[in-house]
Amino acid sequence: MKNALALIMISLLVSVNLAEPSENHIALKKAAGWAVLNSNVELLRALLQAGAQIDEPVDDIDMDWSMLHYAVIHNKPRVVQFLLDNGAMLDIRSKGGDRPIDMAFEESCTNLCRLLEKPTQKEELIGDIPEAVLDEVLQLQYSEEPTFVSFNGTNAPAVMVEWLGRSLKDVRPASQAELTKGTEGKTGHIQDKEKHDSGRRLDIEIKKTADGYDWSVRSCHGPLAAWGQSGKLIKKYGYWLKIVEDGWQS
Repeated sequence: MKNALALIMISLLVSVNLAEPSENHIALKKAAGWAVLNSNVELLRALLQAGAQIDEPVDDIDMDWSMLHYAVIHNKPRVVQFLLDNGAMLDIRSKGGDRPIDMAFEESCTNLCRLLEKPTQKEELIGDIPEAVLDEVLQLQYSEEPTFVSFNGTNAPAVMVEWLGRSLKDVRPASQAELTKGTEGKTGHIQDKEKHDSGRRLDIEIKKTADGYDWSVRSCHGPLAAWGQSGKLIKKYGYWLKIVEDGWQS
């Protein structure tokens, strides 16, 4: 009976003009969100067979939550297990940078954390820092502007500069930057000492502790145009999980 109802719902949801596939697509996504919210695994199965994409956003609040994000945030363990069995991406990030495991961990949903758990694997190192730690701390987005990078108070090592270059087009040592003086009360800016092209400074601090890493990161375009965060990373359920503390720790 449930399967029959699921098929009827799909036929109604996607019975739009085939010349407008985008509307079919939107209908499938909306139906998937409804199915997750109502723990209707039979409908989800039918929607996937009808062409719904398991890792596409389905939320209606513009957070880019995938079906797995949506199932976790609404504490739907049966749906989480179904999505994992059907190949949902574990490390997919929302617009805010959260993975499903981050949501489950933050909400103390131990049952979901155990479902999302990954087997322990050998970690790739960038210098002596696990790549996954850098990924979690920085969550870099592509940028073409010059970025002057320091690591633990000095120029970032060459291996880190090379790694950063995968996301940042133009990475330079922090010692190559200077802060110009503003004129007429205006804020100065970061620029290259020799080339004088403007950019930003990225200061990274990552320190090993007994149970993980303490970290802080600050991005600065000028003395009044900066943001920073600091916190702690711990390894649990096969992930590096971030405990964020707002503010820059100097």
